[in-house]
Amino acid sequence: GSVPDQSVMLHEVMHRAQRATPLHSDLERGFVERRVAASPADKQVVRKLNEIKPGSGYDDWEIAVEDEFISPYIGKDYGRRGAISEYHETTPMALQEISGLPGYSGGPLDADLDMIDWIVGMLAGL
Repeated sequence: GSVPDQSVMLHEVMHRAQRATPLHSDLERGFVERRVAASPADKQVVRKLNEIKPGSGYDDWEIAVEDEFISPYIGKDYGRRGAISEYHETTPMALQEISGLPGYSGGPLDADLDMIDWIVGMLAGL
């Protein structure tokens, strides 16, 4: 198979760190829910990722809360079928964005200062 680029490898390593830190899911969910609550009403809806970003190749079952994230994948919800939403892509995607490694979105670093503040705080343990 093909070798993933550096930012994808960073993304996947971060998933391992998430699983090793039980509090992490609560902090991640808190960030996403705060963001969504402050978003315009039309961005607070859970939708299929391929509807939020047509032609992106997401599977039909993949859903996300849209918000105004740099990438809709940041709001991907793995737990919507259950009682509690589970957001596991927020931290890995935020790290990809601040890393500047090959494979990140290429957007300006200041495109989402709220997310940058959150991830830097998470890395600092605040």
